[in-house]
Amino acid sequence: IKGETPVPTVVGKGQGRAADEMAAQARQAGIPVVDDATVAEPLFERANTGTYIGQDMFSPVVRHLVRHGLT
Repeated sequence: IKGETPVPTVVGKGQGRAADEMAAQARQAGIPVVDDATVAEPLFERANTGTYIGQDMFSPVVRHLVRHGLT
């Protein structure tokens, strides 16, 4: 969480309709939504809500954060 955590943190997870609803809410709030299954699938499998992302996912996640000005 920008300015609150030292590394990216998982703040929510969802599949199917739940994921679609989360993405729609994020877009309405002006939060960028990235559709990248190569990042999303391993994060969904390995990470829990409220935890930091794993070291193995750091580079791909940070790449998206930088691309969208979220660092």
